[in-house]
Amino acid sequence: MNPKGECHQNYRKQNRDFRLEGIESFMRYMEGLLDTLKAKVDMLPKVDGDGNSECPFAESLYAERDELEERVNKALQDASGYMELLDREIARLRGNLRRVQSDGNSLTSAQARNEYGFAAQALKHHIEKSFERRKTLSELIALALKLLGLSSGKRWPLGKPQRGFRPRAIPGGDFTGVSSLGHQSSKPLRFGSSAALRDSALNSLISLGPLNKKGT
Repeated sequence: MNPKGECHQNYRKQNRDFRLEGIESFMRYMEGLLDTLKAKVDMLPKVDGDGNSECPFAESLYAERDELEERVNKALQDASGYMELLDREIARLRGNLRRVQSDGNSLTSAQARNEYGFAAQALKHHIEKSFERRKTLSELIALALKLLGLSSGKRWPLGKPQRGFRPRAIPGGDFTGVSSLGHQSSKPLRFGSSAALRDSALNSLISLGPLNKKGT
């Protein structure tokens, strides 16, 4: 399994329980999700107002893109929850740092002051790390919004797209079907004509001629 796919699974297992230890996994999941959405948007074929396209599975591609958009919108909601968690954590760490520095300055023992100094450095490191995570998460949110904006400019013209095979458009508004045998049918089909698709498959079988019997 690739790292982004594994992170996706790890994130899903967290059941959206916003914890600090889940931030890194979530950000990797969101990064992979945005990569997938961008690739899907880039490969969407052109369609006319009637849903005709040179791509035989254009509607399925649009349906998959719509599903990805829903997942990205959900991830944006979760990202907001993680952002609030990071802001609370930064405020908590800063408060602890102020107390450690104040208490350390009042100490007279050099050893104790050194120990408080080490504690202050550790808190500064955690604060810096939290700001780095916040910056990364902010960039992912901005990228998600940008991709959703680009994606919104490409819509299936006939309402909600559905997954599944659709005949390929050809000039003149007719469609050329593909039989279950994988042969291109010479008979033009009208969109959504299941009877015509069935007849096309039968014609393909008939065109094979009589089959030789075993042993002859």
